[in-house]
Amino acid sequence: MLYHRQSIIKWCMYGLLLWFVCAIQISLPLRVSDVHAVPIIAMAVVAAVLEGPRGGAVYGFFAGLLCDAFTAGADGFFAIYMLIAGYVVGAVVRRYFRVSLMTALIWAFAAHAVADLLYFLFFMLIPGRAGPSALAQVALPELLLTLPYVPFIYLISRGIHRRLTEKY
Repeated sequence: MLYHRQSIIKWCMYGLLLWFVCAIQISLPLRVSDVHAVPIIAMAVVAAVLEGPRGGAVYGFFAGLLCDAFTAGADGFFAIYMLIAGYVVGAVVRRYFRVSLMTALIWAFAAHAVADLLYFLFFMLIPGRAGPSALAQVALPELLLTLPYVPFIYLISRGIHRRLTEKY
């Protein structure tokens, strides 16, 4: 019974952290040429690193829904992408990597870069809205603005994870 209570509290805390990260994303004062950070993707990756494939997939799906809500024309892209990315990152980290800040940074960078590339490909390049130069003008600054948030998200999430995860 205590395990279930701790698990519910842990996921509620992760939900509150996601809501806080979402609020930061909406009201970020730091912008470079009309590009801003997207820390929601980093939050989903950090959850996958800490919680494994199942938790990463579920958390990624809900984080993706929030990301879709704030991205024009995404049509469920981020929900599906972050569900798959959460599962893959959680499974690969659980099998081949140690859980650490460096692991979270590497996977947040990779997942964000792939998300930007796929979003650009499906919603900009193929429909003819932008050329390849727009990818470098938007994706690179967005990626560089997002990465500084990863250590803060990781440290807070790790604290929640350590405090409220039952060890068998």
